Amino acid sequence: SISIPTEEQVEQLQAGVDLACAKAADAISKADVFVLCTGAGFSADSGLAVYADAQVSPYKDRGLLYHDICQPSYLRDEPDLFWGFWGQCYNDYRETAPHAGYEIIERWVEERFRHSDL
Repeated sequence: SISIPTEEQVEQLQAGVDLACAKAADAISKADVFVLCTGAGFSADSGLAVYADAQVSPYKDRGLLYHDICQPSYLRDEPDLFWGFWGQCYNDYRETAPHAGYEIIERWVEERFRHSDL
């Protein structure tokens, strides 16, 4: 079941945001290695489809969902479908302008990690 914080918990969380962000920034600035994981929403902010949006008529009409088309068996059994789907994904990613978050990450990598001795 979904847990909803109480008003008191919300106030505590909000009161601690600035300190938590400062601690996170300090830890990142001292890190030798930084692994950043994002979800589909990060790409969605640039306008790219997320899994639920990947339903276009040719696939939907066949009852196929995104995770179905990701199965390697489609490469063998229906290569046109497989390459058509992934070709469209590839083109979407090539043609979509990234949002500012990507630039921020690139700047962090360049300034702090790309030229690391590790």
